[in-house]
Amino acid sequence: MTRTRPVPIAFPFGWSMLMVVLASALVSGAGSRQALWRLDSPLLAKSASTALRRGTDSGEVRLRVVLLPTSRWPTVTVPFSPSMDWSGATYVCFRVRLEMSTPQTVGMNVLSAGKAYQRVRRMPAGRWLEYRIPIAELQAGKDAAGGWCGDSLAMGKITGVAFQGHDPTVPVRLLVDEVALVTVPPASVAGFTAVGAADGVLLRWDAAPRVAAHDIFRQAAGEESRRICRFPGTRFVDTSAKPGVVYGYQIRPVTHHGQAGELSARLEAGTDAKAPVALPSLDRFGGRADIDLGARGYFRVDRLNSRWVLVTPDGHPFYSMGVCVAGLGDSYTRVSRREELFKDILKEKDEPRFRSAWTPPYGHAAYGLDATGLAVSRYVRRQILTHGENWRQAWRDRAIKRFQDWHLNTLGAWCDGALNGAKKLPRTSFAASWGTCPKIPGVNVPDVFDPAFEQAVKGSAERVAAERDDPWLIGYFTANEMGWYGDWQNGKNLVCLIHMAEESLAAKQAWLAFLRERHRDVAALNRSWGTEYKDFAQVAADRKKLPKATGAREDASAFLARFAERYFKLTTAAIKQHAPHRLVLGARHSQSSSAEVLAANGRYCDVLSATLYGRSPRGELGKALAFTDKPWIVGEFHFQAKDAGLTIRNIDGTLPDQAGRGDAYQDYVCDGLGLGNLVGMHWFEYIDEPATGRFNHGKDGGEAHNIGWVDVNDRPYSDFVERAALINANVPLIFDQPLPRPRVMP
Repeated sequence: MTRTRPVPIAFPFGWSMLMVVLASALVSGAGSRQALWRLDSPLLAKSASTALRRGTDSGEVRLRVVLLPTSRWPTVTVPFSPSMDWSGATYVCFRVRLEMSTPQTVGMNVLSAGKAYQRVRRMPAGRWLEYRIPIAELQAGKDAAGGWCGDSLAMGKITGVAFQGHDPTVPVRLLVDEVALVTVPPASVAGFTAVGAADGVLLRWDAAPRVAAHDIFRQAAGEESRRICRFPGTRFVDTSAKPGVVYGYQIRPVTHHGQAGELSARLEAGTDAKAPVALPSLDRFGGRADIDLGARGYFRVDRLNSRWVLVTPDGHPFYSMGVCVAGLGDSYTRVSRREELFKDILKEKDEPRFRSAWTPPYGHAAYGLDATGLAVSRYVRRQILTHGENWRQAWRDRAIKRFQDWHLNTLGAWCDGALNGAKKLPRTSFAASWGTCPKIPGVNVPDVFDPAFEQAVKGSAERVAAERDDPWLIGYFTANEMGWYGDWQNGKNLVCLIHMAEESLAAKQAWLAFLRERHRDVAALNRSWGTEYKDFAQVAADRKKLPKATGAREDASAFLARFAERYFKLTTAAIKQHAPHRLVLGARHSQSSSAEVLAANGRYCDVLSATLYGRSPRGELGKALAFTDKPWIVGEFHFQAKDAGLTIRNIDGTLPDQAGRGDAYQDYVCDGLGLGNLVGMHWFEYIDEPATGRFNHGKDGGEAHNIGWVDVNDRPYSDFVERAALINANVPLIFDQPLPRPRVMP
């Protein structure tokens, strides 16, 4: 298909207007693609009130959209007259390119009777991107990860679409290639078989286009059919099948947009002790032993079937399914000043056998206590009662055995030293911490320009030399949930906090030097910022927030990039100096991070990491693909259930019961396995924290939610654990399936 140069649009008003042109409908066996308008549509020309000028060449036409920074939310609306019925469609597609040199934030809106659904994305510059919004998400008012996206819409009355700038500092120039409504018929299953194996029942099916995963249903005699798992790929082993029981199996395909397909025919099978084992064999680290990528003696990253993978020291692909905080420290809670809550065990505080239960490992200060204060762990007390004098060894052995049975192959962040030292599971650690060096006021971010930061990082990294040859060590995180966003609640980004800081702060001096580089004199700065500083000394003395002028925001963006560059350069170099073969796993961003930070992170670290709560990691990691092609690890995720009787954290991950929690775990992991840039997912945490709160968080409960695999009495949540263990066991099978690089942004 030939195309002309973009069509210029005249904007007669003080804000930008929009024209959208679409290709004619495309119909194939895979579904239909319906154009919503054409360039010469009188309705479109009338709604935009613009003058059109065609290109001189024949063929299809693209259109330019310019969103001007004359308001915080410059919006271009194209109404439908009459309204449209989208109820039978699968998704709406926006194919666009940002005609700029820097990333910009753009909202793509769908409108219905005064309501709006908005898909907001930070778009990279100069790349064609296709954004697809499933109709199911428009109906729910949420994205695939459960994130709020505005209103839920009535699909029978779609009244228009709109493009919206988000606080732009410069004109946002968008090239629109197509907006289309796509209808995809339900997917069906082909080649489905079910065969007994020594370790369960092996299910196979043929690969199908557009199918992201399959829901697997199982029914035993006298029971109702229920979903036992959701899994990508083309084979699955039901390791939960009981010997001697014949089950009926059906599978149902699920598309990338959440559309459920047709249920397959029912096949019967049971385990067969005489048959071979169906799951592939694993090496000592948990890597897929039948795929050889070359042994080097340490963990590394590589590509396999177009996906990023971790590779074990023995040379086999490995997917890191881990758990954080497998330890005892978070099980302690403050007793002092609320002794009445612990009167049933208070008399034990001086008994020698319970000394460990009444001795907090992090020191009394962490619990808001002086040396005479009291803190206790009912969990440790239970271990002592159950295992006696050798309870620590028994606890360690039991935890490791559980992780192996549950197919958790990695000790994530903050795990107990006894578990790490057992060398039974690969592990992660922290290095290059900044210690007590100065921080940016009001946020947990070190002053990377202070000489003390570089010295602290180098000193912290020296200890990694002692474990540089430990093959069980995957790599190092450098931090956890740094405040790259600044004080977002009060509208103060990181650079704004630096600008408002005292002149003694090294980062403030670096900021002032940066401004002198960018602006030859204070007059130039004033023109850019719309300010009236007399000299740079007055800039240094300013304690107010940065102005909202375009120039100030551009300066802040450039300085944030420089700040992040220095952080990741210094921390990575410090680790690699002492442990050149250990992976640097990034700073565990909180729900991803800004484009400037991600770009710097990707230039230096081997793997990026983030805590990604919600129903799916797909949204945040899909957005991150626009700024870095490096692999990622989810450093934290979890779900909670109401039936545990604990307080509920306000996240999109609360289920009514443990079975629902297990289903949510499967869905999250399944989505993660379908992302070619994700190499691991780590659950937070192993043990429920006490209802009375960890550390000194007795008033608000801390993280006293149902987030553990076991409760405070060390009892596994069986309905959750069984579902989680089932999908974990099958994770190595994903390495069979080719995974093309995604061209569609979520």
